[in-house]
Order: sequence, then C-alpha cells, then structure tokens
Amino acid sequence: MSVSFFVFLFFIFVSACTHALLEIQIEGPHGWAATLPTRRFTNWWTQHFTEVGHVTAFHILTVFLILVLAHFPMFFVEHWSPRFEALVLAFVFFHFVVEDFLWFILNPSFGLKKFSSKYIWWHARWMLGLPLGYWLGLLCGVVLYLFATR
Repeated sequence: MSVSFFVFLFFIFVSACTHALLEIQIEGPHGWAATLPTRRFTNWWTQHFTEVGHVTAFHILTVFLILVLAHFPMFFVEHWSPRFEALVLAFVFFHFVVEDFLWFILNPSFGLKKFSSKYIWWHARWMLGLPLGYWLGLLCGVVLYLFATR
C-alpha cells in the first residue's frame, strides 16, 4: 500500500470526524435533523430511494457542501480526468459512511451500544449489523477508488 493510500484514509477520517462532531453539536440526540427547523421534502423519489421517505434541506445542503469542498482541488490541476473525478467521488462516498458511523459512536446519546436498528429509526434497512446504506456507500467508494487508482 502506498503512502498516498494512507493519506487518502487520513483525510477521510479527519473530515468525517470533524463533520460528525459538528453535526452532533447541531442535532444533539435527534438524528436525521428530527428537531431542526429545516424543510423536509417528500416526493416519489424520496419515498422510493430513502429509508425514511423524506430528505431535509439540512442534509441536502450538507451533501452539496462536501461535494463542493471535495472538488476544490480540481481547480488547480491542468486537466480534468475521469480517474481524478472517480477519486474525488470515492472520497465523498467514504466520507459519508465514516461520518455517519462516527456520529453514533461520538454522540453521547448513542455510542456503540445503541448502534442498532432498535435505536436508529432513520436507518430502516440493516444488513450484517450495519445500515444498508453503509454497504452501498462502501461498494460505490471501492469501485470508484479502484477505477481511479488502476
């Protein structure tokens, strides 16, 4: 494994940890922005492609912010490439999986003992002890990372 792989992992962890801690400060014990004064969107797409049937403006803007920040280095390279884009998107997928997991682990209202579907209503589908979305995010991240580094 190359040094750049470990740097990649380091930045995923640092960004995800910072993001999780910030989100804990904002949401407290109420995940999925349950008590925040944020707009909730419900439509055919959210009914079929989210676990809770809606998305919040808070989370849409958060995803957009991470996408914008992750793409910032592209403004300093001479040529855009599909591989560089794949690396950036792999980072984003890994970031959100790690961030979400750390939200539970670092949140005083949850911790590892409450990391289960019994306590986490907004992750409705679980597989092998993890929310299904984690597996999908990891799969997308791995495929994109392998494409970017082959």
